[in-house]
Amino acid sequence: MKKLYSATEILGMNLPGLPKSKPAFLAKAEKEKWFYETKVGLGGIRKMFQIPTYYQPGYKPYAGEPGQTAPAKSKSDSVTSIVEGADQIAAQAVDAFGTKIDPQRLSKAIQIVERYLEEKKIYATAERKSDVVVVVYNFLKNKHGQEEIDQLLKLVA
Repeated sequence: MKKLYSATEILGMNLPGLPKSKPAFLAKAEKEKWFYETKVGLGGIRKMFQIPTYYQPGYKPYAGEPGQTAPAKSKSDSVTSIVEGADQIAAQAVDAFGTKIDPQRLSKAIQIVERYLEEKKIYATAERKSDVVVVVYNFLKNKHGQEEIDQLLKLVA
């Protein structure tokens, strides 16, 4: 399966959650910061987009009944593998101030950010995600509640 598609090709796929007109699609892709490459061809310049996972055919954010809250994730899930990797790294890591990083807090920060981005269908680059994870980690360090964390994510994500 190819990875980059023109706006016209994506519209032709009739993917759920996407607008049906090209201007509305381009606005949505820009708002959600979809990855794209600019291609030059005989027809001029056009953007070739990478479709975010949550718009791809067959994507299901959670296994189970509609309306069910997120169950425990499988070992193959990307969030789980990120969290496990973070635990191993964080066990020996220190922050910029020489303070030992709490692997459980870091894991929780990663899970919060991933779940929020998935629920809100926000595409973020790995660099942007890591920046938001750092902010949430520091926020958790100060023992803020879920409501405050949700407000923070609205500001930074």
